[in-house]
Amino acid sequence: MKTSTLRNRILLAGCALAALTWTADISGYSLSGRTWGTSSVLFYVNPQNSRGLAQTAIVDALKRAADVWRNQTQANIELVYAGSTGGSSFGLNYKNEVFFRNTQSGYAGETYWWYDYTGRLVDFDTAFYDGTYSFYTSPGTCTGNAVYLDDLVVHEFGHGLGMEHSSILGATMYPTMPHYCDTTQMTLDADDVAGIERAYPAAVVVAVPAAPGPVSASVSLSNPTTSLVITWADGSSNESGFRVERSTNGSTFSQVAQLGANATSFTNSGLSSATTYYYRVYAYNSGGNSPYSGVASSQTQAVPPPAPAPAPAPAPAPAPAPAPVVTSTSDAQALAPAPTVTTAPTLAVRGRRSSSRQYADLTWAGFTATRVDIYLNGKRLDDYRNDGAWTHSMSRRSGTYQYKVCNRYTSVCATASVTF
Repeated sequence: MKTSTLRNRILLAGCALAALTWTADISGYSLSGRTWGTSSVLFYVNPQNSRGLAQTAIVDALKRAADVWRNQTQANIELVYAGSTGGSSFGLNYKNEVFFRNTQSGYAGETYWWYDYTGRLVDFDTAFYDGTYSFYTSPGTCTGNAVYLDDLVVHEFGHGLGMEHSSILGATMYPTMPHYCDTTQMTLDADDVAGIERAYPAAVVVAVPAAPGPVSASVSLSNPTTSLVITWADGSSNESGFRVERSTNGSTFSQVAQLGANATSFTNSGLSSATTYYYRVYAYNSGGNSPYSGVASSQTQAVPPPAPAPAPAPAPAPAPAPAPVVTSTSDAQALAPAPTVTTAPTLAVRGRRSSSRQYADLTWAGFTATRVDIYLNGKRLDDYRNDGAWTHSMSRRSGTYQYKVCNRYTSVCATASVTF
């Protein structure tokens, strides 16, 4: 009993050429040389038939047949049921349709397929002739001159995937079935498996790389206030590279570097001083990402305060004046130098306000240095020239503010307060 004829049509410049009938090759399986450019091929079913087969039974039978090519081989291809269709005739519409035809034919099933100018399959249609044959969908119910739909579909779906007839007796792709109600077609022969796996070689599975070894972080010796050095051990031999992630709180990370294979260190520059950062690393390749290395942290150093300016050199002492000639006690008293009077520095602060700001006007006297240091509540505000006046502008806020003015780099100071 014939199960099908394979007829192909080539799509060139939008035209379908005449169908050609294929003849079996004596070497075993045979391939059309046309394959799908995807690993997942959708098919649609028109369940209308003249034998009273239920739609769900038909769809289930076709799904079982489609799964044979996926489950019994390592081929990188699968047929997937995509829903129903109203199509009932052969034609290029880029929609793979399966339907029944209530007509007389010498074949139980027939498949047409089309391919484009690159040689890729773009459409196949399969018809089952229920005007000639009875079909069953459940094992154990077939009687008389009938065919199990599952077994017939496996063969026709092989054509839809680009396989032609095999010369191996007993192969699913052999041109005929051994008898009515045959159930052997659902088990692929080694010849069928070899053919489909040659047409669709198994996808290469790339192993995910192992996690990097323990990660560590330390201060960069060349830039200790703005850079950290992260190191790890290369724990795999198949990575494409490494990615480094950083966090400022130890829980929310973002990528800061992508490095090549065999990398084991990364210097993270441009960081804030006196700040703690957390790092983790993972390897990657086309198979996916490795587990993380674990988390390491380190803190950049603080910027050192500026060195104080050197104190001015003392002025040279004046040469002593010649001693006057003393002629009497009264003359001696009159010629003696007057004693030096030392006046303690003083500071006064006056507060004033405008609509959005408040000001503290400082005035001082008695300081001997060329510059003075100005403090507010113990915090140094400014290094200012010793001209006796300075104004502090600030946002309006009530409270008492204590100011202090000192000879620069000395403890000779005066304090005063103002309340707003």
